[in-house]
Amino acid sequence: MKPKKESEKFLLAINSIFFALKTQPHLQFHILASSIAIILGILCNISQVEWMILVIVIFGVLITEMINTAFETTINLITSDYHPLAKTGKDIASGAVFLAAITAIIVGSLIFYPKFDTLLSGRWPFFG
Repeated sequence: MKPKKESEKFLLAINSIFFALKTQPHLQFHILASSIAIILGILCNISQVEWMILVIVIFGVLITEMINTAFETTINLITSDYHPLAKTGKDIASGAVFLAAITAIIVGSLIFYPKFDTLLSGRWPFFG
């Protein structure tokens, strides 16, 4: 049955996020990695601009992973047979997640490396 009210559509969207979190191991991994990045951001007292950039790349990875999951699920609905074009589509969607994750790693390194470099050189950058 198709939802009619905007509130029903909103709840379906929220439920789909929780469904993906429960059923997709890669999304769970990205949530774990995001949580670590957020904790490091708090401990390293990163700037507001660094927070904005960090939030954008975190959500970029999560959104891309969910789009990949939707894409793969749709292909699996259409055909259970092996088809090279289905494989190519799934691989490209997976590659998009990989690119988003690489971007997040690069951005995280650019944000956190100076903080840890300072720590390793004997100065304490945390909490202010």
